[in-house]
Amino acid sequence: MDEWDNELDKVLQNQASTYVEFDDDDEGCVWNVRVDWQNYDETVLWKNVNLCKFTALRLRYDSGTKTTSFVAE
Repeated sequence: MDEWDNELDKVLQNQASTYVEFDDDDEGCVWNVRVDWQNYDETVLWKNVNLCKFTALRLRYDSGTKTTSFVAE
């Protein structure tokens, strides 16, 4: 997992959204999703996320508790 495809070119601001396409012909539905949060020293990695089950992921970071999560839509 040293190489990552579909990297964003810029930092997303709070409440911003962007479109990222995952090609199910290449890798299937299940992907690893890595997030590097601004002002947070650790990388977050969600393994084996089945992206064929939803159309959007809403990523969340709580700076008070330093917890990360995502909501699938």
